[in-house]
Amino acid sequence: MKTSIFLSFVLSLQIIMAQGTDDQKEFDKFKKEQAAGIANEESSFQNYKAEVTKQYDDYKAEQDRLMKEYTGQIEKKWGIKKVSVSTKKEYVSYNASFTSRSKIDFEKGTAKVEVLMTVDEAKNQKLVEQKLKEQLTQTVLTKGGTDPLEVKDNIAPETQPLLADQVQMKDGQTVTEKNANQ
Repeated sequence: MKTSIFLSFVLSLQIIMAQGTDDQKEFDKFKKEQAAGIANEESSFQNYKAEVTKQYDDYKAEQDRLMKEYTGQIEKKWGIKKVSVSTKKEYVSYNASFTSRSKIDFEKGTAKVEVLMTVDEAKNQKLVEQKLKEQLTQTVLTKGGTDPLEVKDNIAPETQPLLADQVQMKDGQTVTEKNANQ
């Protein structure tokens, strides 16, 4: 009887050990599959990260190229010391030929228009007033999106003029599209 209990115990132990070995094999297989999955996910993420980084670098390089081209056009017309571009606080917009520009300083609440003219043109007071009036009207009514850099970058205009309800005439009346020429 002792022998049969002992043999039964040994057999039970062997079955449990065999079962434990099978469980261990299954667990080891599971761990390997998990490690392979994690490695695959890490590899996929690294590929994605490299792709997105390249796209960003390409985009930044194109934006830098466009800005250099843009400021080069400004330098040709206005001179290297007179280059002015938009910042977080100031919106600067040029016409297509870079011969006039508007500066809107939102922090100071001011707007400035400038027009390049030849010496002979500048002697004609009516022409000077006309060009300045045209640029001032355009500045008051602009919705953005017309500056050469904005055009190249496909920046859509705003739905309302940038200075909507912010500019008044001498009599206190708000400047609108209907009365901007006044």
